[in-house]
Amino acid sequence: MRKMRIWIGILAIALASIGLAGEELAEYTITKKNAKVLDQLIQAARKDDARTMAGLIRYPLHRSYPVPPVRNANEMVQRFHHVFDRALISKIASSSVYENWHPVGWRGIMLNQGDVWADYDGYVFVINYVSELESRLQKHLILLEKQKLHPSLRDYEEPVLIARDNRRIIRIDLDKSGYRYAAWPAGSKQSQKPELIIEGGSIDVQGTMRYHTYEFKSGSYSYAFEVDDAQLLVFQEDAEILKSKMRMVQPFKYVSGKFKEKFGNYQLTNF
Repeated sequence: MRKMRIWIGILAIALASIGLAGEELAEYTITKKNAKVLDQLIQAARKDDARTMAGLIRYPLHRSYPVPPVRNANEMVQRFHHVFDRALISKIASSSVYENWHPVGWRGIMLNQGDVWADYDGYVFVINYVSELESRLQKHLILLEKQKLHPSLRDYEEPVLIARDNRRIIRIDLDKSGYRYAAWPAGSKQSQKPELIIEGGSIDVQGTMRYHTYEFKSGSYSYAFEVDDAQLLVFQEDAEILKSKMRMVQPFKYVSGKFKEKFGNYQLTNF
């Protein structure tokens, strides 16, 4: 009898959990409200209406490093065809809200396989798609950046990030040995020789939120940069000796105004 009561109790907890999960999942659905906003995006894409599409996006809209984020709707109109080429516009224009846009839990609503993501208000907040023009822009900006770096840092496969606090500037790149960490005193230029370079670093990705931490080892010292919190941790052996909140740095900025050929509106900063 006691065992039966235990199983009944377990079953009740399980059913309650299912009910709770059902309530939580009910929050992550396509509703009349967000469907209306998504349909506005689709109709605007069919008309190639850049201004309306720009008004249905959350800003800043991040782009592949080192391409700077799109800061607002006016800037999006100017950069529209860097982000939205004919192929992406066609994907949106030919989509149906209830057939091609899918709720994916807390992550949002994705178009097809995730080229575009909208929040539960229906506004776009992530565009994973990279146009051919923006891909060329990215390569162009990387080349410009390399030319300004100290010669010891120019040989890398992919730039990752730059961050700074009041005492230091750090830079992480991917090279043939893994991830590379470079650091300068605050106020330095990246064209100067770094005071510290550590090669052979790794990346650790944790949890459903996919928190990224880059980890480096140099003798008895360990360095960890937590991307999502923009936080640098330094350990000597197992003792934490530094914990610093940092600010992510964008190496390029977009200058609004008349469009300049050959990506001339993108200017290098912080070097």
